Amino acid sequence: MGGFRVLEGYPAISATAHATLAQIYFITLVILAMVISPWWQRSTPRLSETGSPRLVTAGIVTTLVIVVQLILGAGFRHGAWGILPHLIGFLFVTGFVIWTAAVAKKRFAGDSDIRKGVVLLHATFGIQVLLGFAAYWAVQKALTDVQPTFTYVILTVAHVLGGALLLAACVLLTLKAARLIPGPGNAAVPAGVPSPSSSSGGAHVHGSGA
Repeated sequence: MGGFRVLEGYPAISATAHATLAQIYFITLVILAMVISPWWQRSTPRLSETGSPRLVTAGIVTTLVIVVQLILGAGFRHGAWGILPHLIGFLFVTGFVIWTAAVAKKRFAGDSDIRKGVVLLHATFGIQVLLGFAAYWAVQKALTDVQPTFTYVILTVAHVLGGALLLAACVLLTLKAARLIPGPGNAAVPAGVPSPSSSSGGAHVHGSGA
């Protein structure tokens, strides 16, 4: 994709696609790092969830909304379209981040792992909002400049980085929820309690029929 972008003379659409692929590659590495981490290996489903939607569902939806917003931002940055879609996307991201964090805090405020995930989501979102305003100011200030200024480069790159970190924070919260909350029809297994199959040499199952 990078080679196509260069050979085609930096077209807006291929540049946007290249930026999008980079974000997908990044969160793939985040997911891989999480599922092979010591935390993942020692954690078992231990939380009970009532209510709808499930936190995992809320996290997945919010992650997809953030991905769309990053695409809209890349399109604006590379000249595929104007800033209006990105501004509208910001409103959606704000709403879905608040919604997901509210679901997590309402149901699992006492769990330290979920709570840390919410704190990280809030922190990256807040920083990203500030960087967004700063980047927009830098863009407007550089409209008459012949060459991009140092301030313009730093703030716009920081805004792109902030978007990637926000995406990673949402993915991590979703993965934590998926690991700690049993799926529908399964019950949480308290720490240190083996499943029935483990005593008979079968595969270890974290949960039993409801």
